[in-house]
Amino acid sequence: MTDGDGLVESVPSRERVLSRAVDLGVPEDAAADRLARLAELDVIDLADDKVYPDTDFSKF
Repeated sequence: MTDGDGLVESVPSRERVLSRAVDLGVPEDAAADRLARLAELDVIDLADDKVYPDTDFSKF
């Protein structure tokens, strides 16, 4: 979530993202692989077990 200035206010945990993917029908191992791939593409940052948007995430 971001605030009115576009600054990141809160971010989901990695576990929450994986849980939501499973809720949507994505197998957990596939969701984990996709999350890692997004990190490799610099779309997200994984730090402290949280999923942050990368600084240049808006290009996607």
